Amino acid sequence: MVAATETFTELLRRPRDVVALTDDGPVHVTRRDADDLILMRADDLYQQEKGIALASALLRATLGADGDLTAAVNTLYPWFALLSKAEQKECVGDVSKHLWSATELGVYGALLNYVSGWRDTAEGYAGSKTAPADISWNHTTVAEAAPKGARRTRKEPRPAP
Repeated sequence: MVAATETFTELLRRPRDVVALTDDGPVHVTRRDADDLILMRADDLYQQEKGIALASALLRATLGADGDLTAAVNTLYPWFALLSKAEQKECVGDVSKHLWSATELGVYGALLNYVSGWRDTAEGYAGSKTAPADISWNHTTVAEAAPKGARRTRKEPRPAP
């Protein structure tokens, strides 16, 4: 999980270079006469804290529901009831897969994104912006949709008159 290891002396000599390493993950900073340090971006720490809190709540709720993750998600998130039965099953599958891998690896981004995405879907239903029956997914990727040999160009905004 640690992206790099540097000495405290190197941190003092080349602070910008050592701090730049945090773009790839936490940096282990070794010190001779004191405990080592971990240098990381604040956003990464906040995401980890949110992820641990979410995983903890899901695990507690699952244990409280005799191991039933669907009941646990339904208890934790009132918006879950707005999803269709098929979506609920898919949501629980996504949460299950990412919950266990996140707790094993200590990386929570995917778990947070999936829960947030399902919440956004339910929020859309609550706002009557869409209804579950109105949604049809287009599984064609952009690369498949573009004709062969077509050039992709970025359209520049036109100046205001």
